[in-house]
Amino acid sequence: MFLKGLWSLSKKNHLEMVQFTVPTPYPGTKLRDKLLAEGRVLPQYGWEHYDCTTVVIKPPKSMRDKRGIDMTPEEFQARYDWALDQVHSYGSIFRRVKQNRPLFYTINGLYRWALQEHRTLPFSQTAQTF
Repeated sequence: MFLKGLWSLSKKNHLEMVQFTVPTPYPGTKLRDKLLAEGRVLPQYGWEHYDCTTVVIKPPKSMRDKRGIDMTPEEFQARYDWALDQVHSYGSIFRRVKQNRPLFYTINGLYRWALQEHRTLPFSQTAQTF
């Protein structure tokens, strides 16, 4: 799967910083026009959910599980969260940043903290935080 591939790529290449987001169809973008035309923008999510870490679209047909069943937005979110947790675990950070680079440890640690804080805030506070 794509998200598992991103995690593997970051491990294999010892990337010092890793950040990836979910596709977010902001107004005025070609992505939004395309996804609206395909009926893939989820109408139940308000703008406070458009934070690049919350799945607000139906995944493409190419994202199917092992049984060939289309992935739901909830499954996509769970897999994205899993990939972020893997990339930003302390073990992953230490393996990726093998050389003594305190700056990258600090930045990765702060990013990990921000992700955890972001997940515990209600959505209305999340939108105001970032």
